[in-house]
Amino acid sequence: MKYFLIVLVSFSLMACSTFRSTSDYDVKTDFSNLKTYAWQTQNKETKYPGNDLVDKRVIQAVDHQLTKKGITVETEESADILVRFFTRTEQKIDDDGFRTSIGFGSFGSSGWGSSVSVHSPVETKDVGILVVDMVQRETNKLIWRGTVEDVFREHGTPEERAHRIRKAVEHMLKEFPPKPVSATID
Repeated sequence: MKYFLIVLVSFSLMACSTFRSTSDYDVKTDFSNLKTYAWQTQNKETKYPGNDLVDKRVIQAVDHQLTKKGITVETEESADILVRFFTRTEQKIDDDGFRTSIGFGSFGSSGWGSSVSVHSPVETKDVGILVVDMVQRETNKLIWRGTVEDVFREHGTPEERAHRIRKAVEHMLKEFPPKPVSATID
């Protein structure tokens, strides 16, 4: 019974995942040569104002994922790639689709009736967006960008928020570094 509950809860959590992630990269970059990274210093003009607690959790999550992939932290002056990120929230329209229903029935001793109902539920949701950029240090060119979106949740403990950020970053960096492209693309 205990095992069944653990499996049930695990599948429930996986089903609730609302992460949507995308990535784009320079196909001419040889990612196999990239072994070190550093966080790019951002000045007041380039730093996106945000939540320092969230920023710290994002940095820890990205550090963990890159380390798992064998890419190690180095100084900004000697790293192969520089990493930067920003977060934002957007309101997105969630259209559940178009629904109709038709009903027939009787009332009283001799009455019949029908009804038609048309419903198109549309609502807005706050979506949190995390964008992580990787810039080749020597050329200062963007070589990879990952984006992950999730329905914004303000509730939960700090541990739950940290866990959610770790899972979002893991989802975004799942295919990093990209595999070499066999065909030449211009």
